[in-house]
Amino acid sequence: MQYHYVVGYDTDMKHWFVELDTAAYFYDGHVWSPEDTPYGWRVPEESSEEEVLDQTLLNTLSYIIDTFPIPKEHENV
Repeated sequence: MQYHYVVGYDTDMKHWFVELDTAAYFYDGHVWSPEDTPYGWRVPEESSEEEVLDQTLLNTLSYIIDTFPIPKEHENV
């Protein structure tokens, strides 16, 4: 099983962020588990251990994203 999240970088604010609206990118859910569904993607069940892990992973990513280095931006790129 895999948990997928979207990380973005805003060039105006020079800031990394975690996209919290996962439905914008993962229509069938952001958990990849091909054994459980025909398409592989799904949302963790409410109040399940998977949902707790999902929230823990998202919290961890949100916490460490501010440690990502800001890329050097070049005028000719």
